[in-house]
Amino acid sequence: MMMKINKEILGIYIHIPFCKSKCIYCDFVSVTNQTLIDKYFEYLLKEIEMYKEVLNRFKVVTIYFGGGTPSLVNGLYIEKVINKIKKYNDLDKLLEFTIEVNPGTINRKKIEIYKKIGINRISIGLQSTNNNILKMLGRIHDYEEFLESYNLIREVGFNNVSLDLMFGLPNQTIEMFESSIDKVIKLNPEHISAYSLKVEESTKLYKLIEKGILEEPNEELDRNMYELLIDKLGENKYNLYEISNFSKKGFESKHNMIYWKRENYLGLGLAAHGFVDNKRYGNVISFDEYFNIIDNETKPIEEVSDICEEENLFEEIMLGLRLLRGINYKEINKKYNIDFIKEHNQEIVELLEEKMIEMNNERMWITEKGMSISNTIITKLI
Repeated sequence: MMMKINKEILGIYIHIPFCKSKCIYCDFVSVTNQTLIDKYFEYLLKEIEMYKEVLNRFKVVTIYFGGGTPSLVNGLYIEKVINKIKKYNDLDKLLEFTIEVNPGTINRKKIEIYKKIGINRISIGLQSTNNNILKMLGRIHDYEEFLESYNLIREVGFNNVSLDLMFGLPNQTIEMFESSIDKVIKLNPEHISAYSLKVEESTKLYKLIEKGILEEPNEELDRNMYELLIDKLGENKYNLYEISNFSKKGFESKHNMIYWKRENYLGLGLAAHGFVDNKRYGNVISFDEYFNIIDNETKPIEEVSDICEEENLFEEIMLGLRLLRGINYKEINKKYNIDFIKEHNQEIVELLEEKMIEMNNERMWITEKGMSISNTIITKLI
């Protein structure tokens, strides 16, 4: 039996692959060459046209502009994209419309355009409140510039703001991270995403660690930072609802929930990924390929795959356990004709004894204690 997917709703992710400069930890597809911006948006509009059947068929409930740095480009480009989507979908069911911004790339005029075109959620890349850490990461802003941007966003009237934090960074002490948490709590954002640093081979950071210029993050310190984060945010009414995400009640990311619940989402733009009608696809990562393929009136897809039953099961467990609510193993048993508890009995007994998971007569979830080693727990259960 195939995985049941909500066939009515659709999320849209739009990739804007431009940055002012490249952070040392970033392995996302982005460039600092801004001369391509105008041409890129011209072709992005053409790509949207190729999905008019999908846009006509679904209720679009979330839109997310990610990058890169979407706030680097003129706000009128973002407006053009939305107007193009509106040709095929009136967006009357739109619940959440997010744009990622970085301090140093926004001003009042841009923020007012965002407000005018219906954006109702802003995600700001802060990463740290420590200026030395920000400089080491290659961020283009300091904490004071971040505060200016944050206050401007609030002044224009946005009441759903998410901040990004990073921990487990080279040269970062637990005291530094605690100070960042405290300052963020005082700012009172509606949502906080906090990520442990992952060192990717393609990044400048990897080379600096390899050469011994920067020290590789310490696993125990990383775990202590994460546990501190859970405690402090929990004390201040931020609910941990997914391994890396905390929100005030009612401000969970609706767009990201589409990913985690494995509902349909359209990926548009260079290197974007989508999942529609149980098919997963990824766009090409080269500008030249992107332009050439669209010139041939073809979708710029590099790879597409049907998701088999085994992969559906794997993803449902893996993504479901990332959420604090966990998985409904009774539903999983029915969908896939398995006995999840019986198949993983030994691992489940051990994890229950260690208080890493909890369960009732239909659901299983990772405890707050287990969240810091969630990857290990998930691996044992898939």
